[in-house]
Amino acid sequence: MMACAFVLILFIQLLPIPGSWWFALPGHRQYAAIVETLPELNGWRPLSMVPDATLNSLFATIVPLSALLLLSMVSIKRVTLVLHMLLGLAIVSALIGSLQFSGGLVPNPFINDTPGEVGGLLANRNHHALLLAAGIVLTAHWYMNGASKTISRLIIAALLASWLLLILLATGSRAGLSLGLIAIVGALTLAWRGIGPAFSASPRWMRIGIAIIPIALLAASFLQDRARSLNRAIELDAGSDMRVRALPTVLQMVRDFFPLGGGFGSFDTVFRSYEPADLLSIRYFNHAHNDLLELVFEGGLPALILLIVGIGWYAHRSFRVWQPPPSQIVLAGRAASLIVLMTGVASIVDYPLRTPSMAVLLCVCGVALSRASARGTHAVGTLPDGMSAL
Repeated sequence: MMACAFVLILFIQLLPIPGSWWFALPGHRQYAAIVETLPELNGWRPLSMVPDATLNSLFATIVPLSALLLLSMVSIKRVTLVLHMLLGLAIVSALIGSLQFSGGLVPNPFINDTPGEVGGLLANRNHHALLLAAGIVLTAHWYMNGASKTISRLIIAALLASWLLLILLATGSRAGLSLGLIAIVGALTLAWRGIGPAFSASPRWMRIGIAIIPIALLAASFLQDRARSLNRAIELDAGSDMRVRALPTVLQMVRDFFPLGGGFGSFDTVFRSYEPADLLSIRYFNHAHNDLLELVFEGGLPALILLIVGIGWYAHRSFRVWQPPPSQIVLAGRAASLIVLMTGVASIVDYPLRTPSMAVLLCVCGVALSRASARGTHAVGTLPDGMSAL
């Protein structure tokens, strides 16, 4: 229902309305002088300020909606398998990030990556940091999903999580520091019940090694000045950060176009007409770098209502999966809950869900959270008759 409501907002923004109505909309009147010089623009036109960008946004929903539709037709066990596949994706991205960090050139023909950055499979280091943080949580889920919590499985999980954290710190993403902290705390919380039995069944020297090796790896990273994310956080000057400097302008745009919004995909174009001279540079401000504010600007009150409903749904479902006792299905829901939380935190300073792969990640976690928190037959992986027939 939430997905359909979002698509409906996009359709409404593309419906043509009379020019007189268009100028009467909040934020639109300031462009009247431009249209008066171009009589051909005086006719009917869509509500969106940039209709072609909104149409592109509509087509962009095909990827996450396809994932949502397909996952809604499979059992929770299959969704758990997809979570493991996403862990594999995070590992592949970390491998590429390791090569990039070591100075190796890994050109990617599919993305507009920045040479010298540890971006892995993604063009944006903040998005890469989110994927790696999700991988840390999924590592804990992989460990707990095993039939037996052996010490060898625990060692593999601890080393894998430590390596993912090291690559995360190497990305240079300041937001990644917060995501990494949430991921580590969440992973330990998720796997705590399984760590105890594995520890008690192992020799003392092995327990000490499991505790020391990850700490030693992180300490070596700091001593060798390899933790670029931490360095950038320490050197941060809030007054020179573009996100902070552009925030008043973004808030003004939100106020001017509320409650109907400027249209999805229109932020970049509209921002150019608001951008003050002191923000001009050779780099353009393509997004608000606060996806919550950008969502309200582009979608207005309908998008804000949908956002509040979505947060409420997430809080309700998360509360249910974090109630004891844990099971294999519930553990998948808990991992999904943590990843959705990290996605929300990342969206405060960036725009991860505007990347198709991150949008699919959210859909996978949404389905896992929904199934794990359900009561009745759906929680054990069965489907309604009609869905099974399909």
